[in-house]
Amino acid sequence: MSIQCPHCHSHNIRTKDSAKKVGQRVGSAAGTATGIAGAMQGASTGAAAGLVAGPIGSALGSLFGAIIGGIVGGTVGHEVGGRIGEQIDETYLDNHECLDCGNSFHV
Repeated sequence: MSIQCPHCHSHNIRTKDSAKKVGQRVGSAAGTATGIAGAMQGASTGAAAGLVAGPIGSALGSLFGAIIGGIVGGTVGHEVGGRIGEQIDETYLDNHECLDCGNSFHV
């Protein structure tokens, strides 16, 4: 069943996904920050493992740990924030917009 505008009965509808987009951005930022912070705490482990390759290996182990932690944290935060935002869009916001008459509505 396709969604229909309650005002003009058009089927030319799009979802705005405002809360989802905000949730993804906030989640990405928070996840990246958390991932980097966690990676920095674990940098001593990476540094110790990198000591096998000498001082340069130790520094690179710390750097790569922080980068990977940031990427993984950002990705997870993006996904979680998007899902929370999607629930807000579907539950509380007028997430659908008619492209013919401009009416915003909730399904």
